[in-house]
Amino acid sequence: MNRRRLLLRHEYDKYIHFEDKEVERICLEKWDKDSDGKLSKEEAAQVTNIGNLQMPHNCKFREFKYFENATNVQFHFPDTNVEIVVPSQITTIPIFFAQFVTAQIQQNNNAEGNAVLIFLGEIKEFQYYAISDDREYRTPYFSIVLPNTKTPPKFNPAWKANYGRCKKMYVPDGSVELYKAANVPSVENILPISEYKGNY
Repeated sequence: MNRRRLLLRHEYDKYIHFEDKEVERICLEKWDKDSDGKLSKEEAAQVTNIGNLQMPHNCKFREFKYFENATNVQFHFPDTNVEIVVPSQITTIPIFFAQFVTAQIQQNNNAEGNAVLIFLGEIKEFQYYAISDDREYRTPYFSIVLPNTKTPPKFNPAWKANYGRCKKMYVPDGSVELYKAANVPSVENILPISEYKGNY
């Protein structure tokens, strides 16, 4: 590869390339410090206190993994068509980390959701109401992916509020039986990570 191509590749790699353009718009409004219309990985790494983040419909935010110093995060999702990759420094999942504002979602309580929450860190704890909804959405509507958490984390008995359940939890292949023995509340299926077909 010649020098020009190397320089172009270096320039390309400096920036985050968002799959979801609405998520990109939100991130640029909040964190594009030099107003160049692009969010660099350096800008993302400088973000610490995210706070309450209102996400768009059909949200894909795999690029959240580049926010390597983010803390104090609360996501509000207006539907359950969600995919988010959580960076590795977040190892305790606090109250209201992911809030599915289900009063705005389907009126059919039997509708199945497809939210996927991927946690890259070695998770230590899911705290009270870490994943929450606000109406009787009585269906398993989300999956948890834990590729690097070999030891089952501590799960508060009410880590999942109020009505929905985790339909699939993907864990390291050698840890499936450990998770099953841990009797994790509100989880329907514990599966090996090798069966997960998505990307992270």
